[in-house]
Amino acid sequence: MEGGGSDGDGRFVVEKFDLKDFESNAKSTILLDLYLWTLSFCKEAGLSEEKTSALFTIMKRLHEHSKDHDDVLSAFNLFKQMLLQHSLANTQGCVELYSPTEVKMITQFVHTTCDETG
Repeated sequence: MEGGGSDGDGRFVVEKFDLKDFESNAKSTILLDLYLWTLSFCKEAGLSEEKTSALFTIMKRLHEHSKDHDDVLSAFNLFKQMLLQHSLANTQGCVELYSPTEVKMITQFVHTTCDETG
């Protein structure tokens, strides 16, 4: 398994997201790598379980969006919208989950990840 996570992380992600066919299915392998990279980033950044869960949701939705749209700008706009929804205080429909520093780190991570896989 690629992605920088431990074997325990890999087993957890395989079970949680039903990617048991990752060795024979390229799509499952790509998704497994994406999730392991995300988990590894969250651990290195010291994100809480709540913040990690929210980022997993963002990455999963971004991946699903990208399967149907090959427009990079559309994907970036969706990412930006979802991240801001988890970062803005005192704004209707938003939750202040990530600090400005974390928003910057997450944005850099997503940019790097998209460059690696794109």
